[in-house]
Amino acid sequence: QQYYNPGSTTLKGRVYMVGNGDIREASEDKTLRWLGLPKNRYQFVTTYNGRLIVGSRKGILSYDVETNAIDTLSTEILHPWCAAKDAEDHLWVGSSPGLYSISKDGITTKTDYPQKLIITTMTDDKRGNIIFASADSLFMIRNGQVVPMSNQIPELAGHEIRSLYVSPRGFLVIAVIDGLFLSRIDKECQLSDVRFFDHLNGFTALEPQMATMAETSDGTIWMAGLEEMTSFRPADLYTYSEEDTYIA
Repeated sequence: QQYYNPGSTTLKGRVYMVGNGDIREASEDKTLRWLGLPKNRYQFVTTYNGRLIVGSRKGILSYDVETNAIDTLSTEILHPWCAAKDAEDHLWVGSSPGLYSISKDGITTKTDYPQKLIITTMTDDKRGNIIFASADSLFMIRNGQVVPMSNQIPELAGHEIRSLYVSPRGFLVIAVIDGLFLSRIDKECQLSDVRFFDHLNGFTALEPQMATMAETSDGTIWMAGLEEMTSFRPADLYTYSEEDTYIA
């Protein structure tokens, strides 16, 4: 029986999804194929330097979609959950034991950060900055340094973060276990106009999953929930939100 974990990426016009024990490729002509990776429990798939990067419980693999060549990027990172690339061309990986960076030369370095809990979600802002979460705390990686962000949005306290997304339209989307935080985010990664949405004010998704959010050309963001896919446009939520949803 086949199933998919909540994680996907795109490369060279194809979509790659995390399956049970392998990665599945979907081409534009709707052709499906399994890549044939060593059977393992894969946690995520992303892209780095033109190749697929796949995280498993035994380490990080690099896969060339044209030649089908598989290389081991790192075996030092156990139980990885997520990864993203920064402006210095380092791949940052969040895992159960902590935060790691991998250079283009393949050197793996563990980086200290205050929370010291499992890192289960991270995203980049397409400018080389990375935002990641641990429990209910938010952090940013900028110029190789880890900077806490929770002081900009203290209302996150007590809300376990499940998924993050930075929209090119200037929104930070934070899916938490009991709802959704929206914030405007500028080029310096400063947050403003933070609002919270849950079932009491129009946000109906149940328990957002640790998944990649995706945005279509009209600004609609799609997010996986426990029982359904949810779509919304941040600008519309701001427009139609009631005054009592305003936080900061």
